[in-house]
Amino acid sequence: MRMSELAVMVQALKDEVESQAVFDQADADSVRARVRELAERVEKMSGAHDEPMTDQLTRIAAEFEAEHPKTARLLERMADTLSKLGV
Repeated sequence: MRMSELAVMVQALKDEVESQAVFDQADADSVRARVRELAERVEKMSGAHDEPMTDQLTRIAAEFEAEHPKTARLLERMADTLSKLGV
């Protein structure tokens, strides 16, 4: 799902909640279901983009290695140190 689609879903839910002063049980259940769906989608999106810091540093080091060998070695050492520290 794209962020723009998620933003549209959030805005529609916000508009619906703000436009109704009172919810009956069916409306409340509908809103809860939509909130759960949004939360699941956000979780999937964030989970797909989460990458441990050590993995990020290792990946960056590999990208820079060809053009910047000293920087690559420094980033690899940083990743190793963070790993040893349990980060």
